Amino acid sequence: MGAMGAMGAKSWRLTLLCTLLLILVLCWMQVRNKRQLVSYVSHGKHYCEPFEPKGLGEIHSLVYQMRLPGVQMAYISPGGELVQCNFGWSRHFPWPRPVESHDRFRYASLTKILVSIVTMQAQEKGLLHFEGRLVEKLSLSISPKDKRVMEITIDHLLRHVGGFDRTFSGDPMLQTSPWCPGRVEQLLTTTLDHSPGAYYSYSNLGYCLLGIVLERDFGKPLVSLLRTQVLDPLGLEEIRPLVQGERLLDEVEDYPDPAEVVDSVRDIAYANLAAVGAWSGSAADFARILYAARRGDALLDNHGRTALFATDETCDLSRWRSCRGYAFYPYQLAGRQRMYWCDGSLPGSTAFAAVFADGSAFVLLGSSRDLDWMPATDKLGQVVYEIFAEERLETGKKSKPIGD
Repeated sequence: MGAMGAMGAKSWRLTLLCTLLLILVLCWMQVRNKRQLVSYVSHGKHYCEPFEPKGLGEIHSLVYQMRLPGVQMAYISPGGELVQCNFGWSRHFPWPRPVESHDRFRYASLTKILVSIVTMQAQEKGLLHFEGRLVEKLSLSISPKDKRVMEITIDHLLRHVGGFDRTFSGDPMLQTSPWCPGRVEQLLTTTLDHSPGAYYSYSNLGYCLLGIVLERDFGKPLVSLLRTQVLDPLGLEEIRPLVQGERLLDEVEDYPDPAEVVDSVRDIAYANLAAVGAWSGSAADFARILYAARRGDALLDNHGRTALFATDETCDLSRWRSCRGYAFYPYQLAGRQRMYWCDGSLPGSTAFAAVFADGSAFVLLGSSRDLDWMPATDKLGQVVYEIFAEERLETGKKSKPIGD
């Protein structure tokens, strides 16, 4: 009887435990904003290797305010020392797993930096000139509906002044089936929102068109081109494009804002965004690209490097997000070095990258975003500038320089 009672008690405890677990699962399924819940419980601890950089507390606090459930951060000092920090969780189901340095995040519009680098290489090789006309590079011989289309140059596309303005006419690249890159002749029926060169407006379409130009100049698909011209020379084989409807095995789970109307895995047509926002990888690997573009010769010669980081003489560098060069926004305050930065955003993804005049590089990747994401990213960038605009990395230990 005692044995049977013990078995009954054990069975009762097991039943109770299963019931509690079922209640927890049902409650979890009813939580509308999983992002809010996961981000709330995910930042109790972080991990950095091989040491914690100065200013980490400020970044950690800001990441928490941004409600990013998972974050990778990488910093490369002017001397090539790499520091990596991870916050939060890469996924919560079927069990929580912390973010690790090799996990895959979406680069979003940081992808455009890769395209800008290859454009500088094409200019070095004499395959294109910045003042070259887009319609000629695309072999479009029919007269366009809007005559101003004839005026668009490679320079205009790089600097987002091609005349396309998504605030007026929408962003065709975010449609289910965008006409670029597959139906480029539709450019001839497009009415521009501004005269080319007259007005800055960030343009995904402009970079898609630039990608087509590069494919024709180099004679290979853009995905292969970016790999052979940028990734392979640096040994970055883990950087790869995303696939619509699939989550790569090492890809973190993303947490779209409840107000998002697009699912980043199911709905985004990444095959059309190779020049715009389709690539993914780790923060450390993208920081290596920035460092190489600024300090090394594996990607660009001195002329190409100068062009990539060129700044308009009329630009007020003390104003945030005030002007754009061929790949970056420049920013500089009195008495401090210049920072070249870029950000990216997709449903469920935040990306920020910066490279400084001394060659140091910073990248932060997150697994969510606010629907109105720009204010938080701007604040992040300004905090990064305050921390790293002067090389203040205190190691206590020596880490291995990049490339060793």
